[in-house]
Amino acid sequence: MQAIDSLMTLEKNCRVNQDANSLGKILICIVNICYTAKAWNDLNDQIVSLTKVPFPFHIVYKISSL
Repeated sequence: MQAIDSLMTLEKNCRVNQDANSLGKILICIVNICYTAKAWNDLNDQIVSLTKVPFPFHIVYKISSL
């Protein structure tokens, strides 16, 4: 999906720049796009790829409080 590819580029920029608020919103958008399209395989692929990405603890903490 082109939208998810674009969001993944933004996700990387936010992660590198440690912008937790924008990163959380982008991750939520990715899940919503997959859910709305009922693209379960794409959702699974995104979850798997994102779990392999190292997130600094303070970013994870801020995202979980959104």
